[in-house]
Amino acid sequence: MAEELADPDNELAAAIEENPDAVADFVRRLDSVNELLDVLALGESALTDEMARDVSGTTATLAESADAIATEETVGVAGAVGANGAALEDALESLVALQESGTLDELMELAEVVSLLTAASTTRWCGRWRRRGRRSARSPRRRRTRTPATESRRR
Repeated sequence: MAEELADPDNELAAAIEENPDAVADFVRRLDSVNELLDVLALGESALTDEMARDVSGTTATLAESADAIATEETVGVAGAVGANGAALEDALESLVALQESGTLDELMELAEVVSLLTAASTTRWCGRWRRRGRRSARSPRRRRTRTPATESRRR
């Protein structure tokens, strides 16, 4: 117990004896350390209660966001981005150039037109097949065989 209540001055003297170079470096840097402590004290006193609430709210929001996106999928996406960073950077630059020139908007409009045309042609094509299906269900469609006589009539 007597060792626990040792004199702080004796402990300091023992530390100086054991590490004189480290203590000398610390003393040389003491002015810088004091200046840093002064700056921190000024910052702390300048921080108002409202600022402290804002900082704590922002910190809480960041923590919640980090928790929400910490999934295996996002880790996979981050890995893919890291592995393909240069290619993604090139693709993003191309996409930005298309957007800035207005070409991206034109491509989107063109894609909508193609989609409408595809839907219309598919609907029309399906309608033809449905009608053909109904005809064949009623009676089989007879194929006309071509003979020289029917060929001469067609001309």
